[in-house]
Amino acid sequence: MLLYIIMSTPEFLLPDVDRSKRRAVTTAFTNMAKAFGKEPWPYEKYVKDGIPNHAVTWGILRGSDLMYREAQAKGKTFYYVDHAYIDSGHDRLNKRNKAVGKEEVTWYRIIKNDHQIKHWGMDISDVNDSDRLEKYFDIKIQPFRTTGDIILILPPTHAIKTFFKVENWTERMLEKYKGENCIVREKPYNPRMQITEKGYMDKIDEPTDNSAGPLTEVLEKTKKVVTYNSNTLVNALLDGIKVEASDNSCLSIYDCDRMLWLKYLAHCQYNSHELDSGEWFDCCNLWQ
Repeated sequence: MLLYIIMSTPEFLLPDVDRSKRRAVTTAFTNMAKAFGKEPWPYEKYVKDGIPNHAVTWGILRGSDLMYREAQAKGKTFYYVDHAYIDSGHDRLNKRNKAVGKEEVTWYRIIKNDHQIKHWGMDISDVNDSDRLEKYFDIKIQPFRTTGDIILILPPTHAIKTFFKVENWTERMLEKYKGENCIVREKPYNPRMQITEKGYMDKIDEPTDNSAGPLTEVLEKTKKVVTYNSNTLVNALLDGIKVEASDNSCLSIYDCDRMLWLKYLAHCQYNSHELDSGEWFDCCNLWQ
């Protein structure tokens, strides 16, 4: 029997975005809701009715931050949707990252009751026996590096800083690695945040590129990547670069076995076929 027959099915809650700008989230949530015979909630319905007992939310901007906080505070079940761990990006055909997926599909991570996966929801033997990673991805794990002198510090975005209240994270890391060859690189698109009159977090819409250029040459000389919870840590570990991250990241469940860790991360993200069919719901509740 499928899980969604015996479990309460979720409502899909749209953030407060003008209809002409909803794009990816509206399309994805409309398709996902159809699998359950539903339509996504407009933001106005959330404001009126509050968080439902089972909700699917997208990101942490424009009201989704309030949904996340309310669900946690009231002990509601929620499924958080955001960029995938492996082969991430909204646009599978035109994204910047090198593709590792074997199919031209879009992947998103969906985490039950959290922002990142921070526990093992499967037996280790079941993870080891699974072929999900190999089925969908071409993964090549490089040996750990023994050269390089750069500590590459990747600060949390302004959105993450604001939401998780870690505004001084970068300064603390620079103090920790004082005397080392530290290079700080922000995410290229990293707009400042504001709390709007509606009470939710939103970006200040302005051009921004503080990345200081391509990372290729820097990464070639990097011995460690230090990040709060950016998913760039996945590619860094794949490339044989040591990583340090907060407990509020998927690295929190890493125990020195990169392949095992990657195999489980593949169970915490779902492709567009699984999203549109509703299969993700069964998988998420079974694997997490």
